[in-house]
Amino acid sequence: MSTTFTSGEESVESSIDHSQIPMDQEKVDGCLLSVDDEGYETPGKKLPPLVKHNKATAKDCNKKLPENGGSDVAMAEDDGYETGGKKQVLLKPKTGTAKEARKLRGSGSPRAEPSDRKSDRLDDKQLEKLLDEIFVERDSLTDSALHLLRLVPDGYVPLPHQVGGHRHIDGKLGFLRRIGQPHLLYKPVQFGSKGVREVSFYDALYGVSTHLGDPSIFPSLCNSSNNSLLQSILPMYHGLTTIADRAGHKCDHLILEDITHRFTHPCILDLKMGQRVWDDHAHPDKIERELKKYPAQERLGFRITGMRIYKPFTDDYVYYDRYYGRSVTEDTALSAITKFFEVGDGSHRTDVVNCIMDKLTEFINWMEKQNTLSLFATSLLIVYEGGPTPAAGDKQQTQVDIRLVDFAHTYEKERDDTQDANALFGVRNFTQYLEHFLKTAGQ
Repeated sequence: MSTTFTSGEESVESSIDHSQIPMDQEKVDGCLLSVDDEGYETPGKKLPPLVKHNKATAKDCNKKLPENGGSDVAMAEDDGYETGGKKQVLLKPKTGTAKEARKLRGSGSPRAEPSDRKSDRLDDKQLEKLLDEIFVERDSLTDSALHLLRLVPDGYVPLPHQVGGHRHIDGKLGFLRRIGQPHLLYKPVQFGSKGVREVSFYDALYGVSTHLGDPSIFPSLCNSSNNSLLQSILPMYHGLTTIADRAGHKCDHLILEDITHRFTHPCILDLKMGQRVWDDHAHPDKIERELKKYPAQERLGFRITGMRIYKPFTDDYVYYDRYYGRSVTEDTALSAITKFFEVGDGSHRTDVVNCIMDKLTEFINWMEKQNTLSLFATSLLIVYEGGPTPAAGDKQQTQVDIRLVDFAHTYEKERDDTQDANALFGVRNFTQYLEHFLKTAGQ
């Protein structure tokens, strides 16, 4: 199986040892934690001032990986700058072996220790599969990505089907999956108030208490006896846990249902909803960055942050990243959405579109009635089974799942007599595009 990369450029508290997320610029085991624009922490050394990032050459791709577990590698920033360290080293994915995968996962790290439990270790076949999954959308990896992959906690792997948000292969702390628990994912808690807000949202909605949650942030949810409808359109929440990587750096993680685990060949679309994706408390600089990032957001009401489609006739995946999403305009939005339903032989999954529209009608009905929450920068996660479709007359139902995710910018309304027009506009407009798609597909 191959993948094509397309870019425009348990209990509420786990038994794992808990501790607070280290604060910005606080030393941990002699290292510093750098905090990126989205509020995620990345472990790294105390580094010199920013220097211009140099592109690696083809020759660099074949160089041997550092032997020190990546402790001196540079931390790459989103704007193409590199914060010092060794020269960037890239690893070609197609030559990856199980031996290299073991090395990639951190055997050279000073504090890496083999697990005593066989279930927490990957055999050769699993390691090669993981290597393929990590590299499905990259011809090569940056130093910061390799550094984080070496530090992936023992017994965990990067979430294979993640399309949106921060990911290890991008050099960010991404979602994790625990070996032997395919139905769960572990999402890093964002730094500061955004992380506390998202944890507090889930705590309030599910009526639980964790060491980061603040009940005063969502009092209406805490006091509500009718949260079941909202729970049904979100991933199931299983509490909070603290996970230490192989260097000993600790980070709190939300334990959430992985809605892709029921699918054999999940096709996934992540849409950032709303005409604006910043909340009422956003700094003017943040607002300016978001406006420049994607000017069409206000008119479309949604943005593609990631898309992965399985092609059954060629047995491979096609992936579109957030940079592709930012290149989509009003004129090309229908074409971009159509790609998500292409089978590969010229036909389209109209059965999936009909199922999605039925489910979106339920979302719209809930959003029209709810007047408690403002959902800024919340995403709509759409998944369908890309494998063989049921035969005509087959009672098997088309497999589709849709959930709301990402609540770091969700607020309770000061007034409870208004709809969340911002997010509602996005869902309605996306539904209209699907209706248009069905009309054109039937012609």
